[in-house]
Amino acid sequence: MRPNSRVRRSLWRWRRNPLRRREDVVEGRLLLTAWLVVAVGGPWAGAMGAQATHDILDRQRAER
Repeated sequence: MRPNSRVRRSLWRWRRNPLRRREDVVEGRLLLTAWLVVAVGGPWAGAMGAQATHDILDRQRAER
Protein backbone atom coordinates (compact mmCIF):
# COMPACT_ATOMS: atom_id res chain seq x y z
CA MET A 1 0.00 0.00 0.00
CA ARG A 2 1.37 3.36 -0.97
CA PRO A 3 1.33 6.19 1.59
CA ASN A 4 -0.92 8.36 -0.58
CA SER A 5 -3.55 5.68 -1.08
CA ARG A 6 -5.00 6.24 2.40
CA VAL A 7 -5.43 9.95 1.72
CA ARG A 8 -7.02 9.27 -1.66
CA ARG A 9 -9.38 6.73 -0.15
CA SER A 10 -10.48 9.14 2.62
CA LEU A 11 -11.16 11.93 0.14
CA TRP A 12 -13.31 9.86 -2.23
CA ARG A 13 -16.43 11.73 -1.11
CA TRP A 14 -15.15 15.07 -2.36
CA ARG A 15 -14.72 14.03 -5.98
CA ARG A 16 -17.25 14.93 -8.64
CA ASN A 17 -20.07 12.49 -9.04
CA PRO A 18 -22.72 12.86 -11.76
CA LEU A 19 -25.27 11.05 -9.58
CA ARG A 20 -24.88 13.40 -6.62
CA ARG A 21 -28.00 15.48 -6.16
CA ARG A 22 -27.91 19.13 -5.14
CA GLU A 23 -30.39 18.38 -2.33
CA ASP A 24 -27.99 15.85 -0.84
CA VAL A 25 -25.18 18.38 -0.78
CA VAL A 26 -27.43 21.00 0.84
CA GLU A 27 -28.66 18.47 3.40
CA GLY A 28 -25.09 17.48 4.25
CA ARG A 29 -24.04 21.07 4.77
CA LEU A 30 -27.12 21.80 6.90
CA LEU A 31 -26.41 18.76 9.03
CA LEU A 32 -22.79 19.78 9.50
CA THR A 33 -23.88 23.30 10.45
CA ALA A 34 -26.42 21.95 12.94
CA TRP A 35 -23.78 19.75 14.60
CA LEU A 36 -21.38 22.68 14.82
CA VAL A 37 -24.07 24.85 16.43
CA VAL A 38 -24.79 22.10 18.96
CA ALA A 39 -21.09 21.50 19.64
CA VAL A 40 -20.35 25.19 20.20
CA GLY A 41 -23.71 26.45 21.45
CA GLY A 42 -24.29 23.71 24.03
CA PRO A 43 -21.22 24.39 26.15
CA TRP A 44 -21.70 28.14 25.73
CA ALA A 45 -25.30 27.93 26.96
CA GLY A 46 -24.18 25.79 29.88
CA ALA A 47 -21.50 28.29 30.85
CA MET A 48 -23.96 31.19 30.62
CA GLY A 49 -26.47 29.32 32.77
CA ALA A 50 -23.83 28.48 35.35
CA GLN A 51 -22.71 32.12 35.49
CA ALA A 52 -26.28 33.38 35.89
CA THR A 53 -26.92 30.88 38.68
CA HIS A 54 -23.69 31.88 40.40
CA ASP A 55 -24.62 35.58 40.21
CA ILE A 56 -28.10 34.96 41.63
CA LEU A 57 -26.75 32.87 44.49
CA ASP A 58 -24.11 35.50 45.30
CA ARG A 59 -26.81 38.18 45.39
CA GLN A 60 -28.98 36.06 47.69
CA ARG A 61 -26.04 35.37 50.00
CA ALA A 62 -25.25 39.08 50.20
CA GLU A 63 -28.85 39.93 51.09
CA ARG A 64 -28.89 37.47 53.97
